[in-house]
Amino acid sequence: MITTLIIFGILTVFIIGFVQVYNRHSRVVKKISFAGEYRNKFVEFANKYFQTYDRYNRSGDFDGELYVWLTMNVSKIQSNLGTFGVMDYIAPFQTYRVSNYQIVINTIPKFRDGSVKDFDTNSVDDCLLRYIGYLEEYSKDTKEFEKSDCLVS
Repeated sequence: MITTLIIFGILTVFIIGFVQVYNRHSRVVKKISFAGEYRNKFVEFANKYFQTYDRYNRSGDFDGELYVWLTMNVSKIQSNLGTFGVMDYIAPFQTYRVSNYQIVINTIPKFRDGSVKDFDTNSVDDCLLRYIGYLEEYSKDTKEFEKSDCLVS
């Protein structure tokens, strides 16, 4: 009876551990998917804007539908990005510095008023790429752990 309880306890611990690793991996895959979708829509939006950009009028082709989607999801992506989406910002031709500048949240509205620069869009793309790369590496680690955990049990 004692042996059965011990074996049952060990199996329970393995099952709980496997479920936790599987859930963590599933959350990471969902975050990769969302970050990839956000990046693709941002790149599409920025490319449309800059293809017709007139530097004298400071305006380009503004896709309202993509802008709305990006704006509605900016808080989610910015909170997911964490430290990948924050930097110390020095505005072009300015002498002041902004610490903890949230890159995505502050760049999206710049398209509307025409003050967006290449630096801003490149910074958003770079932080999204870094974040996606981090998540993909983390996903590989959880997948490997999941496989090794299955082999043990």
